Amino acid sequence: MNNIKKISGEISQGENLERNLPWVFNRLISLYDKNAKLKLAMNYYTFYESYREENLYLVNTEGSNQSNKGECRGESNNEDNIKLSQEEELLNKVNNIISNSILGDFSGEGLEDCIRQLDQVRNTIIQRMDILTGYTDFLQIYEYVLNRIEYRFSKDLKDIDNEAFTEEVFSFIFETKDNMIINDRIKDVLGQLPVRMAKSKYLELLGNSISLYKDGDCSSLDTYIYMLKTSAAMYHPEGMDQVFPELLGLRNDLKNADYKDATEKEYIDLSNRLENGAGAIRRMVNFYYGLQEVVNYLYVIILARPYADMDESVLNTFDSLAMIGEIHGYFGAMEKEPLPEELEEKFQLTEGMQEQYFEEISLLEPIFIEIGSNYTELVNSLMLRPIFYTINTSYKLLGSSLFVDLSKSENGKKVDETYLNQVKDDLISRLSQIFKEQPQIVNRAIMANTLNKMPVFFQTSGEIKEYIRQSLDQCHDLAEKITSVQLII
Repeated sequence: MNNIKKISGEISQGENLERNLPWVFNRLISLYDKNAKLKLAMNYYTFYESYREENLYLVNTEGSNQSNKGECRGESNNEDNIKLSQEEELLNKVNNIISNSILGDFSGEGLEDCIRQLDQVRNTIIQRMDILTGYTDFLQIYEYVLNRIEYRFSKDLKDIDNEAFTEEVFSFIFETKDNMIINDRIKDVLGQLPVRMAKSKYLELLGNSISLYKDGDCSSLDTYIYMLKTSAAMYHPEGMDQVFPELLGLRNDLKNADYKDATEKEYIDLSNRLENGAGAIRRMVNFYYGLQEVVNYLYVIILARPYADMDESVLNTFDSLAMIGEIHGYFGAMEKEPLPEELEEKFQLTEGMQEQYFEEISLLEPIFIEIGSNYTELVNSLMLRPIFYTINTSYKLLGSSLFVDLSKSENGKKVDETYLNQVKDDLISRLSQIFKEQPQIVNRAIMANTLNKMPVFFQTSGEIKEYIRQSLDQCHDLAEKITSVQLII
């Protein structure tokens, strides 16, 4: 570790760069390789167990009646079979890449082909997760709607003491001195209170929140706009109407339902189907999330193979590739058997390995970033560009953003007035049109689900209390008010 600190100091001073840069690159990519192999072994293990349990769940539910199958439409189970074949096809591709790359013989041409295939798999997973995100946000809107009519079919409802409840919520919000917690509680309350705000006022608040990004990074504004669009169920990624047909049927039925005059039977049917649809999405999200973890670690190992130090003599108590190979064999079996206990026990040998890798990586990564900022010409002249690219890509793949776009680079552009007005006018125009086309209860759901994503717009605590009180006073739908109160307290 002292050697790393010495090298870091020399690089900062511009000393011994021709010796230090290759050393940093070679050491960091070797650590990425070892860390990725260890994490792939662990995640491959947990992904197999999760995948096997999910298959058992689906097999066990095949004989049950249609309402318990996780169906999203009142039809056959054909769409579930399509979904499973899509998932299995993708998983088979990943397992074949594992077999042909890290479990096979080293071949530069073969590894390049594996990288191309992994890129295709990653892009497919990202696309499907994007679509599932769109459906998740759509279902949240209609969950809000269905919740607000639930008590419509109950008798002897007792009204809420608006003043007492206002005081209770206000006290809850400010019982802490932590401003971050206070803001989060305000947003949570905004997301559940009855919305009785004029559309013009709502759109004004929306526009003001967007204006806060003036002179900031365009990427931050784009992220905020994306969040607002998904929260308003107005985000429709490419393929949304084709990839998951069972979810498309559910979406269309929810959009076309008559919530104003819905019968209790219609309410129960829609609620059950929404719940089943949400369950289907959770299962698919878990699958794609777990598969993406496997793909990212595999991607790093393949990228690093031409450069990484293969000497495992320092930490040779656990053979990551051997573990991956054993699990790979279980994936290949027709009958998905549980993994033996002795396989799990081998992971005890990994104790301390991740911490050791992390400690050294955390020292080297800031040096790598400094090199990328200050010495790009020298990197090129020393013919280190290929390994620099490999490290930079691995850095992204091992980072906190599992679905990072490897082809996207930050442009560092700032939000000028022209771009700000463009995105603001576009969003407000589209929302205004949506509000004209949809029933009031859906519009209120959209407002609630986006108000709690905006920065807190109240100037004083008194404004917060007044907003809570007015929301309750102006809500004359007792079923809606009771639901809101129960979801807040």
